[in-house]
Amino acid sequence: MAAKAAWRAVTGTWTGRAGVAALCLHQYDTHYRYERFNRNIRTVGAAVATLVDYKWTLSRHPEMLDELHERVAKRWYDVCCRNAGLYIKLGQQIATMNHVLPAPYLTYFSTLNDSAPAVGFDVVERIVCSELGVASLGEHFTEFAVEPIASASIAQVHKATLPDGTHVAVKVQKPEIEVQLPWDLACFRLLLFSFEKIFALPMYWSCDPVCEVLVQETDFRVEARNAELAAEDFQSNPGIYIPKVYNNRTTKRVMCMEFIDALSIADLGGLRAQGFNIAQVAALMVSAFSHQIFVSGFVHADPHPGNILVRRRPGGGGAPRGG
Repeated sequence: MAAKAAWRAVTGTWTGRAGVAALCLHQYDTHYRYERFNRNIRTVGAAVATLVDYKWTLSRHPEMLDELHERVAKRWYDVCCRNAGLYIKLGQQIATMNHVLPAPYLTYFSTLNDSAPAVGFDVVERIVCSELGVASLGEHFTEFAVEPIASASIAQVHKATLPDGTHVAVKVQKPEIEVQLPWDLACFRLLLFSFEKIFALPMYWSCDPVCEVLVQETDFRVEARNAELAAEDFQSNPGIYIPKVYNNRTTKRVMCMEFIDALSIADLGGLRAQGFNIAQVAALMVSAFSHQIFVSGFVHADPHPGNILVRRRPGGGGAPRGG
């Protein structure tokens, strides 16, 4: 009786009904739609707070400019970390704008980590089977590791084995990305448009290219094609190797590539322990990127340590090989 009375009291007014509806929407969005609505609420809230800081607080306390830069940068850094997914990629874009943004933004966003918790293997199996159009993983792989070898904001990577014994790395897009993408991009466009109008800063021009890059990054067929183009570009350079892409096992949300056992280029201790000449490795990378920038024009635009590995040249050659 007490519960029924409390329920009638809550739902007896329009305010109470609105509160119940908002709570139900929040729970549905959180548990079934990967927080696509809640993420935007957090983003809009941060935008409003930023507007208050730079338009109201700064006009009354101009001496607080440095403090406000620090506060706003920390706020947006926290939003990117909390929302994760594509917000990590957006934050990494912000970190490259050292010619436009104040120093605190670069301090925070340059440390933005692209690692993220992995989704369960049952989810991975469902996505791979759905994308490849098979009933079970065994139709394409004789082995498929349950635990991922890496997990980032957009995808995670599992080691697997093909029927012919070839070891491969299978990159699987996380399920929330497909749901969150259109909402995140719509919110991003709205924020840039609003900030341009409010602060009289030319920002909206960057919207289309940034959105285009993010959409391409969620289509692994684009990445697979780029890998093939890079392999063609370096086919005459024995010091650079691009892992083979298996197109018959690659889709928009799944990419299968040759597995390479190598060290990250940032693992200087490991490289020295295995007898690599660091100066020689660095010279090889400078030569490779110089070729891309000044000769071919097809440039690897995401050269973080996880994307550049070093190993001995197969066949017993002593020189390092990057990839």
